Amino acid sequence: MLSEKEELYLNELIIKCMDGSISEKELSELNVLVKSKPSAAKAYMDFIFINSGLSQPGEIGTYIIHSENADQTDDKFVSTVLSDNFWNELLISEQTAPSVKIFEEYKKRAQRATEEKQKVQVGPRKVNKLTLAAACLSLAALLFIAVWVNIVPESMQVAVLIESINAKWADPEKITNIGDEMWNSEGFRRLDEGVVKIAFNDGAQVIIEAPAEFELKSQNRMFLESGQLFANVSGRAKGFVVSTPNSEITDLGTKFGVEVGDKGTSVHMFKGKASLRTDSKAHNGDQSILTTGHAKHVDTMRRMKDIEIGHSQFIQGIDSKREFVWKGQNFDLADVIVGGDGFGAGSEDVMLDPLGGKFVNEKNAEKERMNIWAGKQYYSVNDSNYIDGVFVPGVKKGAVVISSQGHVYADCPKTNGKFHHYITNGPAGWDYLNYYDVDGQVYDAVNDPSIYLHANLGITFDLNKIRNDLPGLSIEGFKTLCVREIIEKSYPKASFVILVDGVVKFKSGATLPGDSIPVDLEINETDGFLTLVAIDVDDNISYDRTYFIHPQLLLTSVE
Repeated sequence: MLSEKEELYLNELIIKCMDGSISEKELSELNVLVKSKPSAAKAYMDFIFINSGLSQPGEIGTYIIHSENADQTDDKFVSTVLSDNFWNELLISEQTAPSVKIFEEYKKRAQRATEEKQKVQVGPRKVNKLTLAAACLSLAALLFIAVWVNIVPESMQVAVLIESINAKWADPEKITNIGDEMWNSEGFRRLDEGVVKIAFNDGAQVIIEAPAEFELKSQNRMFLESGQLFANVSGRAKGFVVSTPNSEITDLGTKFGVEVGDKGTSVHMFKGKASLRTDSKAHNGDQSILTTGHAKHVDTMRRMKDIEIGHSQFIQGIDSKREFVWKGQNFDLADVIVGGDGFGAGSEDVMLDPLGGKFVNEKNAEKERMNIWAGKQYYSVNDSNYIDGVFVPGVKKGAVVISSQGHVYADCPKTNGKFHHYITNGPAGWDYLNYYDVDGQVYDAVNDPSIYLHANLGITFDLNKIRNDLPGLSIEGFKTLCVREIIEKSYPKASFVILVDGVVKFKSGATLPGDSIPVDLEINETDGFLTLVAIDVDDNISYDRTYFIHPQLLLTSVE
């Protein structure tokens, strides 16, 4: 192992050997070091192999070296120039290195050199070790550029603006509209209001929310001076880089959010993983690999610490036509049953009438729907774009229609065809239903939205219509907590059933007041209708109060 002093002296000798200024005495000392120290020999040969490989197009992997006094067919060996680890490091370095500009004069000169090089047919040849060593100086410069500098043209189109909602730019000369190309020569941009979505040429898509200041560096790199962004990086764009004043994030196949403020940089990992380094201007500093569900903050002193992930902090999807923004929240079906859009637009005064499938105002409605016999099994809900219909299960023996497309609940048990109350978000507005108590935990309609179905009732949602209004998002699943309200008067039995396109995905069996069952179902892209049912078990519907608490469609942005 070379000491620090020996290593410095070895480097000095190799450099002199490369530029031809080495004396006979120094050359002799270099030979002694190489022969006596394996680490010195390895350092010397690394330069030789790299130079020889890079000097011959198509032969970067191996190179044949002959002994000066041996026959060309003897005493030769083949050596791998560089390992896979080296090339992986080289790739990461190229992707994370600061950009430099190429001026036209140098581009033309490089083009001429390339054309001349292509005219020469180069094959394996006998190489003198001293000659190779003398070439290492130019090789070192070349290797430095290749490893530490990511070369990009001085001016090139790197991205396109694909979505924009109420965007106002600080610089009138840099106003960008949907469809406009974005160039790396345009410098910093400041977005004062609104939100925009940018598609980089390499495949990464970034949503930037005002106020924000940023610069596009290349087809896979940008700098965020202030503000926040959400990056959705597809497989082919792996390696996308976001730099900030005090950190650098290198994507490894992810969805992540970045916030830059006065106190530093925060990185939130929503899916996949990324590399976070605490210095964006040099290849040093602390480094950490962030994985799904984790977040870190780098302060202005470049100190890194764990923080809580902000699930709803970043805009993760936008649709310019509908002026719709999505911040990672799930689609709330309890909001839909009171006339909402799934994101909180419903009214607490609205209820859904199972007889006729119409919305009614609580103040103008009958106090209760007591012991109503449903003469028709399925009512379409024309007042809502997302509710397909409502029904009373088991009025007749046999299959029950549960969608407008003819899906049926084939094994629906026979019921007396009666039910109580309207379908509401949480407990109905009457005094004795202001809250519901489950094992000592109190839920209410404001903080814990739910679908209240009093047996016997069912409701079906149209998943495709919901998808149509959520461009760029997909439905991954359905999640809820099935709860029976605790009461003191009796112990009625009821069951919960959940179906997708007429296929039973969950069935609770008989439940008693106070019971609670969590449900988490997968939803596929081809699934069209989701149905929730509450069924009386003992032919007595009194106090058969059933709740689907936090009934949510789980959403994710499409990659």
